[in-house]
Amino acid sequence: MNSADLTTYCAYDVIACFELYQVLYPEFKKRFPHPVTWQGMLEIGNVYLPVTKNWRKFFDNNETRANNENKTAAIGVVYAARKLIEKLEKPIQSYEHDPWMWSVDWSSRKGANFPVWYESLLRNRNLVYTPIEELSQADVKLKSRVVPRLFGLCWGPYPLHYKTDKGWGFLVPKDSGIALSDVAETEEVVLRRGVKATIPVRAILNVIQQNIAEGVGNVVLPDSHSLISIFDFHKLPHPNGEHDNVGDPISKAFHLEIEEGVLWPMRYKKEFSDLYRARNTTRFWNNYRDRFQEQVVIWLDENGDEGAIAPSIIPAGTVTRRAVHKLWLTAINPKDDQMIGTNLKSMVECPEDWHIVGADVDSQEQWIATMLGDCCVGKGTAGATPFSNMLLAGQKTDHSDLHSVVAREVGISRDKAKVLNYARLYGSGVVHAAEFLMQSGMNAKKALNVSNKLFATTKGKRFNFLKLNENYNDYFRWYIDNICTSKMKACYVYANGNYFLPEYRIQQGKLTLNFEDWLYENVWNKLREKGQDEIDFNKDWLIKQIYDGCSEYQLYIGGFESDTFNYLELTLNNPEPRTPVLDCELGYCLTPLPKDVRDHEYFLKKYRRSIINWVVQSSAVDFLHLLIVCMKWLCEIYHIEARFALSIHDEIRYIVPAEDRYRCALALSLSNMYVRAMISQKLGIKELPMSVAFFSQVDIDRVLRKEVNLVCTTPSGECIPPGEALDMNAILMKTGGTLKKATVSEHQQHKAKHSRKH
Repeated sequence: MNSADLTTYCAYDVIACFELYQVLYPEFKKRFPHPVTWQGMLEIGNVYLPVTKNWRKFFDNNETRANNENKTAAIGVVYAARKLIEKLEKPIQSYEHDPWMWSVDWSSRKGANFPVWYESLLRNRNLVYTPIEELSQADVKLKSRVVPRLFGLCWGPYPLHYKTDKGWGFLVPKDSGIALSDVAETEEVVLRRGVKATIPVRAILNVIQQNIAEGVGNVVLPDSHSLISIFDFHKLPHPNGEHDNVGDPISKAFHLEIEEGVLWPMRYKKEFSDLYRARNTTRFWNNYRDRFQEQVVIWLDENGDEGAIAPSIIPAGTVTRRAVHKLWLTAINPKDDQMIGTNLKSMVECPEDWHIVGADVDSQEQWIATMLGDCCVGKGTAGATPFSNMLLAGQKTDHSDLHSVVAREVGISRDKAKVLNYARLYGSGVVHAAEFLMQSGMNAKKALNVSNKLFATTKGKRFNFLKLNENYNDYFRWYIDNICTSKMKACYVYANGNYFLPEYRIQQGKLTLNFEDWLYENVWNKLREKGQDEIDFNKDWLIKQIYDGCSEYQLYIGGFESDTFNYLELTLNNPEPRTPVLDCELGYCLTPLPKDVRDHEYFLKKYRRSIINWVVQSSAVDFLHLLIVCMKWLCEIYHIEARFALSIHDEIRYIVPAEDRYRCALALSLSNMYVRAMISQKLGIKELPMSVAFFSQVDIDRVLRKEVNLVCTTPSGECIPPGEALDMNAILMKTGGTLKKATVSEHQQHKAKHSRKH
């Protein structure tokens, strides 16, 4: 192609984009009417990450470390395989009595000296005769199904076994009291697709009995999935639940079990340790290596000492409008020094005399959820619901925060309560909570009981309710205040300015029947007083008038968070759900079907969790857009030279010259206050508690890291000094409480005043 063709192609591409934009922009404005959404998306996509020469060194160091770890593991696996062949082929065919290797293919190709299973362990058949020390990690299949068998892996005292349709599991004697002398040495069994094999029954039973005799701890036995000779086959527990199969027992999911010795090798333990260490330490780098290389660095000097990356962030890449990038918005924070590459973010490093200023929004989505509950009850005050009160006033130190209270009420640890509290907020149910508890060793019955108690305590109990016509609100309010018993007062729901009465079929429906009887009698008496008792007036007619349509609403009562979830449930009944903050509309894919469409109820039931999740997470995106736009405004007004760097969901970071870093921190804290105040007022709550007004801390650092005191080193091994973490009082001390740039004399006066105080 010549330059004319390329230019023409580009021109047509621009025309096509323009024509699409003409059609899509009006639709965008309709669905996202607030200008902050548009401006916020533009800012989020405008990411700028400074780097230094350490960026290249980081890659080289990680490659060297990962290659060394993988090579050691590969050599260990091949060494174990060859030693096992030597051991099991002499005496002849003793592999038939091995508790793990009996089911693999020990036949050899014509002219070959090694069994088929050994060849399958290598990338190429020609490598079977290569000296072990000359093999590289690329030559060996470290995730081969043969590997767990090589090392004789056990789950507790029971040897592992693989079934094609069930994945990895373990063999348990059906009769725990059976003796070795009572079983045959071998037995013929049928494996996959009718293939017959000889299972060494006595050898497997002997291993189990020896392990138990030597004190190997027992394990929780899930339901058996099949029978192999005298053994029950139990599947290894999968993180996603019992319906999924385990394909790799040395994966990340079994890290804890391997560390605690629940999953352990009976042979070649050093080689297994090398493999496990390599799998564990290189896991992150193996997943992110290619993504790292895809980053385009623009070097700002000839020596490549300073540069920048402008990654192509998708500003609304999910249905909840969260930003997406396959490296920067998914990379984990370093938790283990041994895991290669996890300190990737700290390679974002400011040039001399510049700083990264940022903060994590404290309990962002939980705070939004509590505000929805406060809005729902309509009292116009913050902390009007138990959920909100615990977030605003609760303290972890005295166990009065939500996670501690739920943990105490239900009888689980605070960490488990915290995980389940967030999961519940995103729409997960009783079954998911029970499965999570079962993964930590709780039996199924207890897990279900605890899960039910958890949901009754937090979310409350769900019933069907009838919506009272607002013309009868005053009547019901008077009835509640003057006639209703205290017990019945807990049976109705007040949400978004409407009363909802329990339907008749449940015990709480007695409130509804009593109110209808009272109202009928009250109206009849008034007609009689006016001499109109001859009017044809009956109770059925009255009941049709007092309820707003015949639809029933599924709402919650009796839980800490009932009001929040009632707000979310009522959002489901809106034909065009929108966020309560910036009025952003739900995407086409999840918009509820019209009520006159046959599958309306089915659609809501199927996607209820997704829509509830969208309301909370999309409102959090509104929060972020407001924060970024407010920050941009303050920086322009007060001439703060701050450049937006990156936002990772509830984190936000700016690059700032050293002289502006404290003013930037103050602007960020004030932006947080303005945004929370705006959201509160939009939800009808014209007050903002001090406990949530400002960031708990603003970080000022030279590198990008989760905490300023997190230990970080350069690829050369030099320790990066910790940054500053400032609360609002410290920021006020540093800035004198003003965003204005201080003159030299004002700065000296402030410094002298500050030194006198100390």
